[in-house]
Amino acid sequence: MSTALLGGSPLAGNPAVAEFLATLDYAPAVVRLTESNYVNLALDFASVQLPRAAGLAHRCYTQLMTGVRLEDPLPDLPAPDGTVAALQEAQNRFVSWLEIIRKDEPRPIAKVAAALHSAGSRILMRPAFVAGANAVEVSYRCYPADFDAALGFVLMLLLDPARPFRGNLCRCKFTDCQRYFLAIKPATGRPRRDYCSSEHLAQARNADSAARIRGYRQRLREQAKRPTRRKPK
Repeated sequence: MSTALLGGSPLAGNPAVAEFLATLDYAPAVVRLTESNYVNLALDFASVQLPRAAGLAHRCYTQLMTGVRLEDPLPDLPAPDGTVAALQEAQNRFVSWLEIIRKDEPRPIAKVAAALHSAGSRILMRPAFVAGANAVEVSYRCYPADFDAALGFVLMLLLDPARPFRGNLCRCKFTDCQRYFLAIKPATGRPRRDYCSSEHLAQARNADSAARIRGYRQRLREQAKRPTRRKPK
């Protein structure tokens, strides 16, 4: 047992904890993830089309597990060793949790409570701070023991009423997209919750217009095929 001085008195320390925390400082210059980063990365992971975009899914995984932002792209994942299958399983579980929250099912927290408790027991939160001239900005970095714990941490953020994510989980209605996103708040007006981008909104409207035109023309063709009744003389 080592000792550490506090206020001039030798107090027993915990060398195992000190050694573990020291290993977490391997890259002090990296960009730490904010809570918004955690949520958006997890939603990106939930929206990835696996196994086709396995490289992108692994990129999300790596950032959520390390708590740092990757600026350089990762190469595509090799298919063997079951990594892609494991990512697919994790995605399926996470999507099922997101759907409970998004659809605002009765007692959503009770339905994901097991995942929350399990994640909470396998996460280490370490504070970090940036000292300015007159203030200190404190943030926390999440160290999950496994990927389900990392995704469970995002669930906590989505369900916490003190944070800006609760009630803002959406899924794009554009058929070719259907990605998860947080409600987009414009400068004025109500937040957009139906489409993840203005491009997908425009494409959906164009598709609806084309479908209405096709339906109208089909009705005209059907009417033209119907026999006409002659009026009695």
